[in-house]
Amino acid sequence: MQNKIIKKNIKKSTGFTLIETLVAIMIFTTSVLALMVVLSNNLSNVNYAKRKLIATFLAQEGVEYMRNMRDTYVLYEPPSGDNGWNSFVVKISDCDMWEGKACYFDNTAINFADQSQPIIDIPIILCPSQICPELKYTASSGKYDYNTNTGVNSGFVRKIEISDVNNNVNSDEIEVISTVYYAIPSGVKSISLKENLFNWIR
Repeated sequence: MQNKIIKKNIKKSTGFTLIETLVAIMIFTTSVLALMVVLSNNLSNVNYAKRKLIATFLAQEGVEYMRNMRDTYVLYEPPSGDNGWNSFVVKISDCDMWEGKACYFDNTAINFADQSQPIIDIPIILCPSQICPELKYTASSGKYDYNTNTGVNSGFVRKIEISDVNNNVNSDEIEVISTVYYAIPSGVKSISLKENLFNWIR
C-alpha cells in the first residue's frame, strides 16, 4: 500500500504543465527584452557622449587657431608699433558678432610643414547669414576640415565670432567665441568656448 502511494506521488511530480512552461517562457522573454532596452540606451548614451566630446575638441581647436594666429601676427610681423595686432584684427574682421557676422577658417590647403608661418595664410571666410558649412571628416587621417575630395559630412558645424570687449576698434582686447553645432536624435546641440585675447606686445 505504501509503495502504491509513493508511485502515485512520483507520477504526479514528473514534468511541467503547459501553464508552467508558458510562464517560464514569458519571464525569460521579458528578461531578454529588458536587457536589450538597457543595452540600446547605453549605446545611445555612448554615442551622445562621443559626439559631445568631439564637439568640445572642435570648439577648442577654433580658439587655439585664433590664439596661434594672434601670436604669429604679433611676433613675426615687422616691428612697427602694434602693426601685428592691427593686422590680426583686420584679418578676423569678418567675424565681428556686433555686425551680425560669423566666420570659419579653411585650413584644407595649408602645408603645416612649411616653416614660414603658414597660420597667417589660412583664409578666414564669412559665413553667409551666419550659416557656416559643415565640417568634413577624413577617416584615413582622422582630420576634420573642409576637404570635399577626401572627406564626408561629419555632422559638425563650427563658427567663430569675435567680440570687441571694449566696443572700440582700437581695443587691445577681443573675445573669441568658438561654437560647434551637432545633431543627436533629440535635436541640435551646441558647445561654445570663449577666450579673451590681448595685444600683449605692448
